[in-house]
Amino acid sequence: MAALAEWRQLAAWVPKLPASVRLVRFTLTMPATWIWIEMGYWVTIVALYIRNLGRTEVMLIFGTLGPSGSNHDWVAKRYLEFHGLDHARIELFDDFDDALNSMLHGDVHHVIQVAVHPSVTGTVARYRGRAHIIDTFISPSQSMAVLTRSEVNLPSSLGLQMATREYVDPSQWGTLVPEASTVAVSQGLLNDKYDSGLTLLKYAEQYPGRFRVEETIGTVVDPWLVYGMEPTCGNGVLVWPNSPAASLFHDDCNL
Repeated sequence: MAALAEWRQLAAWVPKLPASVRLVRFTLTMPATWIWIEMGYWVTIVALYIRNLGRTEVMLIFGTLGPSGSNHDWVAKRYLEFHGLDHARIELFDDFDDALNSMLHGDVHHVIQVAVHPSVTGTVARYRGRAHIIDTFISPSQSMAVLTRSEVNLPSSLGLQMATREYVDPSQWGTLVPEASTVAVSQGLLNDKYDSGLTLLKYAEQYPGRFRVEETIGTVVDPWLVYGMEPTCGNGVLVWPNSPAASLFHDDCNL
C-alpha cells in the first residue's frame, strides 16, 4: 500500500517528465505485486496527458467603456469577481459601437453596458438579432460628487457625462460641457476646462487642495446589461425566481 500511496503522489508531476524518465521511474518504483494493478492507473494518466496536449484554456474577454477607473470598468470588475472569473480580462473601448463590433468579429466574448447610458436604445436596436442581451444585474456606482476647482469662487461652467445630468440642478451653471465619461470630467477639471465637474468623489482625495466638494451625490444604483453572441432568453420571461424582489412581492401579499 505504501507503493500505491507514493505512486499517487507522483501523478501530480508525472506529466511534466520526459517519457524516457517516466518509464525509468515507473520501473524502479513499482514492486512486482502492484505492477498490473497500477499499470491501468498509469495508462489513464498518460491518456489524459496526451488528450490535453495542445489544449489551451480560453480566456474570456469582456468589453466595456473606458477609460481605466471609470464606473464601467469598476462595475465590470465586480461582475467578473462575483462570478469567480479569475481567468477573464476586461477590454476597454471608447464607445459601444467599437465594443459590440469587436464582439461580432470574435475579438471579445461579451460586452457590459449600463442601461442608463444614452447609447443603449440605439445599441439594442442596431445590433438586434446579432448581439443578444444575455444577462442583467443591478449595482451601485462609485461615489460621485460635484467638484469645483479650488481657485474658483463662483463657478459658471459644469462638465458632466450627460446621463448624470439629473443628479443635480444644472441651472446653477450657465454652461454645461458634455463629456464621454466621469473620468473625462476629472481630466477636464485638471486641465481647467470648466469650473466644476460632476465626477467621482475619489478625485478630491487623489488631488488634495485642487478641488473642493461642492455637492456630494453618493452612489447611484443602476441597471446593467450584458451582451453575448448566444441568446439566453427564449419566448418566455427570463426571471430570477428566488430574487430579493420576489421575496418582497410575496411578503407584500401576506400583509
